[in-house]
Amino acid sequence: RRLMHKNKNTEREKIIYSNFKQYGLAKLKEGEKIYSTYGYFHVQQNKVNDYMPFAGRIREKDNIRLVTLISLMAKSECLVHQKYKSTGNLYIKDVKFKGAIATGYKTSKSYEGDHLFEKVEGIKDLQKIANGAPITLFNLIAKNSPYEHSSSFAKMKRGKRNWKIEEAKFTTDYFQYVFLVQNSKPNIPIQEMN
Repeated sequence: RRLMHKNKNTEREKIIYSNFKQYGLAKLKEGEKIYSTYGYFHVQQNKVNDYMPFAGRIREKDNIRLVTLISLMAKSECLVHQKYKSTGNLYIKDVKFKGAIATGYKTSKSYEGDHLFEKVEGIKDLQKIANGAPITLFNLIAKNSPYEHSSSFAKMKRGKRNWKIEEAKFTTDYFQYVFLVQNSKPNIPIQEMN
């Protein structure tokens, strides 16, 4: 039903927040815990480049206690996207959709997460501590954590764009845990598995 009604709001964070508020907030207020998976920008709990991500909106507007766990990749490849072939147009209640079927997939040709195009501040320190382990969980809010006075992981360079965080905010104001994934091969779409 919601798909059939055109939404004039095109700001992605506002749409994600609005949907969560409509369906998830009541559950939290009832005392339920919710696990959600969102991208790197969406889960930050304070402003990035003067714009408030989804998680920050929940924390700020609804006074909800959040725990953000980010996953960072080092020396890893990933699934970039599936390949699709058009099957023509499909009309549902006078709304035009483009039909498609999956015809394969594409994986990264170089490392993702920390490479020439994308640099995450502080990831090299985690790699040293992890000492080659494929997956390591780091608690950033542990007692005497250096991340209480650092900007690691919240600051990033992507191409020519720098992600800037708020002054007087630190890593633990944005994230509480980090999964470091190293030397990972790309995953494949479930449709391609035997």
